Amino acid sequence: MPSDAGAARTLTWDDLMPADFDPGVLFKDVDISKLSDNDPQAQELFAKLRELWNKAPVVTALDGAHIRLAGFAIPLESDGQIATQFLLVPYVGACIHVPPPPLNQTVLVEASTGAHIQQVFDPVWVTGQLAARRTDTQLANAGYTLTATDVEPYKGERR
Repeated sequence: MPSDAGAARTLTWDDLMPADFDPGVLFKDVDISKLSDNDPQAQELFAKLRELWNKAPVVTALDGAHIRLAGFAIPLESDGQIATQFLLVPYVGACIHVPPPPLNQTVLVEASTGAHIQQVFDPVWVTGQLAARRTDTQLANAGYTLTATDVEPYKGERR
């Protein structure tokens, strides 16, 4: 894909969360180290967490922005080497381990010309136009869609 990263605003994952959103609000008064997976309190907390994260607000001011974001790719539509659709997440293991990240920490990437994504969690930089809209996939729900104009391997931060 051709590189147009120079014209894009580089974002961090924190930029995708409204300033007043606290993804750990449910854990403030709970010592989770004392809970087992079978504990009814843990199961109730997990259910509330999934609900909160599934409704996590996005930053609507970013809708339509030309951005660049680094993350880990999880192919959704791929031939094993070229992906035309993938999830971009902030950390390895996201979406495979539960719970998946908050809605505002999952980006659906549409790469119509294809992107070289060979393995789950390949680190990449993605440049394109961001849309602040929810999309549900079979693996996770995304709070943003990024129409990619460039996908390149991550080789460190570049501004």
